[in-house]
Amino acid sequence: MTHESPRRQRARLQAERRAASSGIGPAEPGQPLPAYPGATRWAPLFGEIMLVGLLVTLLSLPVVTLPLALATGARHLRAYLKGEDSGVRRSLADLRAGIGGGLAVGLAMVGLVAAATASLTIARTDTSVLGPPMTVVGWPALVATGTAVLMLAGAWRPERGWRGAVRQLGDQFEADPVGALLLAPTAAFVAAAGWLLGPLVVPALGVAVFVVVILPLRRRAERTGA
Repeated sequence: MTHESPRRQRARLQAERRAASSGIGPAEPGQPLPAYPGATRWAPLFGEIMLVGLLVTLLSLPVVTLPLALATGARHLRAYLKGEDSGVRRSLADLRAGIGGGLAVGLAMVGLVAAATASLTIARTDTSVLGPPMTVVGWPALVATGTAVLMLAGAWRPERGWRGAVRQLGDQFEADPVGALLLAPTAAFVAAAGWLLGPLVVPALGVAVFVVVILPLRRRAERTGA
């Protein structure tokens, strides 16, 4: 048995405590574990959010795959926060499970965005009485579409499918209207980041996925009094 100096022993114990609290190492018997070990250290969490933003950006390049990309990113980040398996294999499995319905949701999203954008374009050049109403309808339609896509991304599970996620939209809004309303400026933030400076959409999408994941956790903490 090799002798361990007090300095090395202190360093080893500190490393073990950090590993246990972050969820990547074994915990000592009786040591309480955090509910979300992936959120105990801000630097790795920030890096993971940026990684998720890059992942979602790459997966959503065809545009129609944006809902699927957001749902996959949300599943990955949720697993990371809980200290569960969040590797590439799980993300690939989520992509395979959600691609069918996800493309249908993506097509619906593209259609709604195109209709709202056309309404706003016509409103700018229409000098008749129809111009202002089309503007009033166009902007809320864009915001509502973005909010619904984020809500669907947070609600999707492989076992539930996209139909189950769509059916849950009303229940989600009824259970936490404040959380749903918070997703509206999140969607607007992503759109503004992409419009003003294209590369900003990468961190913006990462932040959007993080918001999607933590809003239900906030509601659960309020319900349990944690």
